[in-house]
Amino acid sequence: LVSPASLAFGLGMLAEGATDVGETELAAFFGAGGDDRTQALNALTTTLADYTGDLSTFDPEEPPATPFVHIANNVVLDDQLVANNDYLVRLHQWYDATMSTLDLGVDDAKEYLDEWVRTNTAGLIEQSAIQPEPDLRLVLQNAVLFGASWAMEFDANLTFDDEFATPDGPVGVP
Repeated sequence: LVSPASLAFGLGMLAEGATDVGETELAAFFGAGGDDRTQALNALTTTLADYTGDLSTFDPEEPPATPFVHIANNVVLDDQLVANNDYLVRLHQWYDATMSTLDLGVDDAKEYLDEWVRTNTAGLIEQSAIQPEPDLRLVLQNAVLFGASWAMEFDANLTFDDEFATPDGPVGVP
């Protein structure tokens, strides 16, 4: 599952460093470029900040009555990459991104990426989708964790068997 907000923040962080055709394409995607795009994404973050709570107290088994939102951004630079400092400053300033440097070409990097994901999803997602590669130079990670109680609890007594359409044909499911 990919959150539209995660997609926006990830592409927004990418756009901060884009130039030429990449910047043009991302500006068209967002309907705004440069500082306008950055400020729009910051407005979303600011609006959601009203629902930010202490991640260490969030229990997925006991969703809170008041909606809870946790947004985190992370930048991991390969130790062979010399990044533009202005780019990194914007990611920290506008996206509150944490920054790390490590060798993204070794398997040990996977544990770091996985731990960041576990920490920022309260353990609901255990692994990052990113695999270390010798030519990997930059990883932009985003996590959006949403938690809330249902407005109306699910009633299992209302479940019944029916057919569900799949690409391979109908399947009987509850």
